Amino acid sequence: ISQPVFSPEKLVELAVREGDEGLSASFNEPAVNFDFLVDVAEHASKRGLYFMLVTNGYFTEKALDALLRAGIDGWSISIKGCKGMQKPLGNIDFYVPFRNAKTIKERGGYVEIVYLVVTNTNDYEDCYRWIIEKHVTLLGVDTPLHINRYFPAYAWRKPPTPISKLLEIAEEAKKSGLRYVYVGNLHNPRYETTYCPKCGRPVIVRNNYRVVDWKLEKRDNEWKCKYCGYPVPIKGEYIPEKKWLRLM
Repeated sequence: ISQPVFSPEKLVELAVREGDEGLSASFNEPAVNFDFLVDVAEHASKRGLYFMLVTNGYFTEKALDALLRAGIDGWSISIKGCKGMQKPLGNIDFYVPFRNAKTIKERGGYVEIVYLVVTNTNDYEDCYRWIIEKHVTLLGVDTPLHINRYFPAYAWRKPPTPISKLLEIAEEAKKSGLRYVYVGNLHNPRYETTYCPKCGRPVIVRNNYRVVDWKLEKRDNEWKCKYCGYPVPIKGEYIPEKKWLRLM
């Protein structure tokens, strides 16, 4: 059995020594290393570091409770498909990630949802309507939805998602009332930018994974649009010199 290069304690100590503000577990499915995640999150929390998880969100309620109690406070949850999808994930209960995301929000965690749109797999109308409906009903219109382009890799050789399909789904999400809809993997600032739901002006402009313009002001302990004062539910503090948002 392979052993981790760093113990949880050493990993957190290294992050502190390097001046990091938090940790993130990502790639493949980090929750397969469940005990290690819990231990790292507990040590990070004790040292004042945030901890975020990029995950498919497919775990039991008991496991979710342990991760939340350990101190994981930021979540990017990837929705793989929809009810009725026959392959390649025909035996999956696609409700589970939404259920877990709802629990996280109810317990004070910060959640964003990612929908990777795979050509001829989860890109048909009944599927994306089901995903959007569950998002609105269970998570609310203020929870961000990232509609991401797929590219072929390894053994999965379907062609890349047509941009027209991504924009079609994004438009449907907006019509359903979602206030923060993004189209990812296009590397186009237009679709990565946060717009104020009230006045429509860009308030967080992103480009290549960096924040390049910030038009929110902290008032009454809330981030609000600089132009009209509308509250934008962003968690964290903006670090101008690093051009990113620090989770707090």
